Amino acid sequence: MNPRPARRESGSASPQSVLFACLVAVVAVGVTVAWLVLRGDGSIHPSVATRPPIEEVDPAPHSAEPVFTEEPPLPTPGPDDWGRRLEETKGRTFVRTDVRTGRKDTISMHPLVGRVTDDREGEPVRYFWLYLIPTDQGDPVVARNSWSPSHFRNGEFQIDQQPAGDYHLLVESREHETVTRTIHVPYDGRLEITLRHGSCIRGVVRDSFQTPLKDIEIHLGVDPTRIDGGAPPPMQRIVKTTDLGQYSFWKVPAGTYTLTVSLFGDELAHEREFRLDPGGEVLRDFTLDRLGTLKLTVKNVADQPVARARVLLVKERDGRERPVRTTYSDLRGVARLDFVREGSYKLRVQLQGFQTFEEPVAVAAGEGFRELPVRLEVAARHP
Repeated sequence: MNPRPARRESGSASPQSVLFACLVAVVAVGVTVAWLVLRGDGSIHPSVATRPPIEEVDPAPHSAEPVFTEEPPLPTPGPDDWGRRLEETKGRTFVRTDVRTGRKDTISMHPLVGRVTDDREGEPVRYFWLYLIPTDQGDPVVARNSWSPSHFRNGEFQIDQQPAGDYHLLVESREHETVTRTIHVPYDGRLEITLRHGSCIRGVVRDSFQTPLKDIEIHLGVDPTRIDGGAPPPMQRIVKTTDLGQYSFWKVPAGTYTLTVSLFGDELAHEREFRLDPGGEVLRDFTLDRLGTLKLTVKNVADQPVARARVLLVKERDGRERPVRTTYSDLRGVARLDFVREGSYKLRVQLQGFQTFEEPVAVAAGEGFRELPVRLEVAARHP
């Protein structure tokens, strides 16, 4: 018969129980510390986490929570905003440093406004440029070559901030003579400037059907000995007609001149000597006979039109081939060569990806219009 195990005393505990009690105590301490940290950061207490969200908040003055307010809308600009802005910029000061000497000067900035009109009818000058050159720069006409102008339209100019001081004000346009005057900034009031309309030679070039001709060259023949008062000859000697067939030479000094109408060096018309008076205007229109006209239709081997093909009509001169007419085919593959004189030429059509087309062409006297088909072959690919 086995003996019974000895009974444990009621006051003693097993090692497992002691270990479990210690683990529970550590967990309890960790939870307590975490709760205290969260409360210190301003988090919501777990007991109120299930409360419904607050929709309206009236923060107290001492609250650390940010308060967001809606910005008021910007005011709508009014007609007097420009005048108010000018008043705000008057007398504003800045510090300017001379990069060479390091000297610092305090300067004040002031607005400058004005109007520029034509002397004939008082109309605003459509487009003009304005120079403000310090008086210590010498002759303003010479100094402007190294000065940048300000460009304005419709007869009005306005400069927000201009340093105080004495300036040469120089104003000019394409059609008007240059005007200079000396002003002091700040300027009291509004500047009123009148430009004298310059002398000019202008006109229109048309064909016999009164169609305006574009890109026709107009050459101004100038003899310096026949310009009044020994004035410098005009800088512009060659212009091209616009889409409306118009051409013009502005601010030409008084004197005697000639005009030549040409295309690729081929003279089409000539105006003999004529007189231009000071401040005057000479109108010279030209009507050109189209002479011979070649119309080409450029297509590929699939009988489809070829656009943007370059078409040249060349003629041998002095042992060299020189182009006398050039154009490009349109979306229909059509190209026209006008004003072709009697003679023998070489027609050349070129476009990347195609073989160059060449063919001799003879234009007879009295031949007005002639159509030529052109077929371009695809260029061979090199291995």
